[in-house]
Amino acid sequence: KSGSITVLLMTLLFGSGNSLRMERGFAVGRTDVTKDCNMPKACDVDGFTDWLKLGSYCVKYFNTSANFTDAEFSCVNKIPGGHLVSVHNEVDNHDLFCTVKNISSNNTRVWVGGYQLFQTGKFRWTDGSNWNYERWVPGEPNYIYTKEECVEMNWKEHGKWNDESCFAKKDYFCAFKRLGNRPAVDGAWKSGSGFVLLLTLLFESGNFLTMERGFDVSDTNATSWCSMPKACGVHGFTDWFKVGRYCVKYFSWPQNFTQAEFRCKSKAPGAHLVSVHSYKENNYLLCIVKKFNPRNLRFWLGGFEFFKSGKFFWLDGSFWDYQIWTRGEPNNMYTATEECVEMNWKEVGRWNDDSCSVKKSYICAFNRHYMLEKDLE
Repeated sequence: KSGSITVLLMTLLFGSGNSLRMERGFAVGRTDVTKDCNMPKACDVDGFTDWLKLGSYCVKYFNTSANFTDAEFSCVNKIPGGHLVSVHNEVDNHDLFCTVKNISSNNTRVWVGGYQLFQTGKFRWTDGSNWNYERWVPGEPNYIYTKEECVEMNWKEHGKWNDESCFAKKDYFCAFKRLGNRPAVDGAWKSGSGFVLLLTLLFESGNFLTMERGFDVSDTNATSWCSMPKACGVHGFTDWFKVGRYCVKYFSWPQNFTQAEFRCKSKAPGAHLVSVHSYKENNYLLCIVKKFNPRNLRFWLGGFEFFKSGKFFWLDGSFWDYQIWTRGEPNNMYTATEECVEMNWKEVGRWNDDSCSVKKSYICAFNRHYMLEKDLE
């Protein structure tokens, strides 16, 4: 556990196979907007009779415009297990279109819960369910490697999808999974072969700090004598180093942020790009990279910004309880594409937000206590 909550299993974002790579004009289903538009039936869950039944979900349309992140926050707060709606077949897609057409015929553009992960071209649903259906406007998604990372419905063609800037304000659909006549709280059901991604933890755990320009928790004296950390002490990982509760290793072969995380996951059970939780840990990481690659100190940490919200998280799900930004950084936390965290840009020992597509060296880490316990079994 991390604090009072279960550590967020961010590996599900990367390793569940719960995505499709989008190509222009690709569509699984067909939405015929000339059909009679009948409203879905009322939700049969007590207390939610003003919501509508959509497959195994109950959904509700909200005509209060919000950006993508604020819309997801709103859905999370409506009901335990609530998220922006996910769409899994032609019937559900058509019913959503009919709902918004009947309620708000003058403005039918709405957020659904799809988003692109780290400019990879892979799309996910915020409720963690399988991405098994899609209905793009021909030529979309057309900015899969730039700044249009969130999914809307009814742009240009009714019933079809478009990738749009997450900053744009739109109406939205919230949804929750139902089991019979009661809500199914996140974690009570499975998606494909893995547990549903508990994205509510991202919003409700307090597991983040909002970044402000020039804010730093402590100082790193890059001119101080560099003392290397001790060996990891875990069998089979003697070339890794002990940093706090982690074993870490530096890899000099440059990778973009997502590729680096994939590679870390393949190095050891439970491994991720490294998280940093103290002045001492930050200095140890600096010393490691100075020893192995003194001519190029820039490398990826495991921090990333969530949906351009200004809120940063660690890929391993641990608390964001330490930070030491280069002065003036993060400077693109609400714009452009700088969403991933590196160390040693401009000021040695300090952090910067950079484009996730840039290739850099990286440091992987795993929880050494977990591995030591496994050795004893």
